[in-house]
Amino acid sequence: MPFMADIDELVSQVWNPASKVLAAEVWRCYNAGAVRASIVSLWTTITVDLITKIGHLADDGDSGAIKIRADIIAAQQKGLQSEGIRQMQDIERDLLDHGEKLELFDGLDKRALDRIRDDRNVCVHPTLRGMETPYVPQREVARAHLAVALEVLLLHPPTQGLKLIERYSAFTSGAIFTPTPELIVELFYRKVRAGIRRTIVEIAAKHSFLELPTDTGLPASELADRNAKVLTVLADQDRPLVLAAAEKLRERYAALDGDAQLRALARLGDQDFFWDTLNQTVTGHLDTLVGKPPTSGDHVPLKVTAAAVLSLVGNSLARQKLPALEGVFDSLTVTQKVSAITTRPTQYFVPSIVAMLKNASSYAEATEITPALISHSRFLSVQQLAAVLTECSANGQCWHAYAMPPTLLKVYRETTHLGTDRVSVFQDFLDRMSDENHKSSDVYYTYPQLRAAIAEPVTS
Repeated sequence: MPFMADIDELVSQVWNPASKVLAAEVWRCYNAGAVRASIVSLWTTITVDLITKIGHLADDGDSGAIKIRADIIAAQQKGLQSEGIRQMQDIERDLLDHGEKLELFDGLDKRALDRIRDDRNVCVHPTLRGMETPYVPQREVARAHLAVALEVLLLHPPTQGLKLIERYSAFTSGAIFTPTPELIVELFYRKVRAGIRRTIVEIAAKHSFLELPTDTGLPASELADRNAKVLTVLADQDRPLVLAAAEKLRERYAALDGDAQLRALARLGDQDFFWDTLNQTVTGHLDTLVGKPPTSGDHVPLKVTAAAVLSLVGNSLARQKLPALEGVFDSLTVTQKVSAITTRPTQYFVPSIVAMLKNASSYAEATEITPALISHSRFLSVQQLAAVLTECSANGQCWHAYAMPPTLLKVYRETTHLGTDRVSVFQDFLDRMSDENHKSSDVYYTYPQLRAAIAEPVTS
């Protein structure tokens, strides 16, 4: 149940402007001690909100909403005539039933709203309990009613449950998939009712763990990858909800074949809820699978799943759960390591990149390392940048590799987090490029573009 400060914030987030004005009035009544007025005004707010949302659904072509709106308009046209009042009372009597049928809330939420209506009725008809004991509403009850109404109805746009689930399916299977965290939270979490939110999380978890068959035209593994991206975003918002959905899949995941288990590991192995879902037997089995050496050739990049799995060595929790990871990663060739390193860039891989630059035995091998260096620029400290440039200048196979001048220019531009401190480090490198040990007949290997970039004004 929200705290009092939360109620203030929630009232300001009510979806419908008219409902927001009325909800603010409810809250003012409550704070002024007018408990009866608070409950009566809350029911008014609920009816206004539902009627408005039914109108929006009718505009969207929902046949049930269109009929209800027609009845509302017919009653409104009669104004204060007795027949018009009677018709509107009939509509309001059935309003919660209509809301449930239109999937604006579910059956449990309807029961909570029913209680608000019941309390409203005894507030405006206090002698329903008898002439000697009129109903006196409790302050705590009034506040709880407002919190419930906000949570199950007032905060949410008029999106029907099944339609929102259909929208989620279209989002994850569309030709263009853009898993922007802010967009995912806005569309499928922030203003989504608790029951539908749980359903969406369970759908995302099932696809992510189990690669469910799909008729969307996408391969099941690709749809699973997309759902995993959504699931990790939602886990940042509500980890217990995601963990509860994942735990339901424990036995089904354990029964998958090894390849499917590895694909799920590849997409979720950096998430704590994934490991909390598995028991020790399954975790041990995964460690055995990971411990098998990759089958690609020495100078052939790892396959996508293998690269993603071995990239988990950069995650401390995955290293703890899968002891075999580090040994397998250390045994990889440069080409294979770069496949893993570029899949999930992390601070962990920076020392490996420095070591690969130091030991590069050919121009081609140095060139293979450059994507890993660029993708890790944002993780470099001043000391690590100095180490990278020292190894580049000390190894002729690096500084004289054709890809290195544009690579170091990109590294310079992508290490702005180091501010002006990086300028002297790069200048030291360029000074080394000018000494007798680094003379080249080709001006390209004097790094002219990097020199020009460093000469530009730099802000910290």
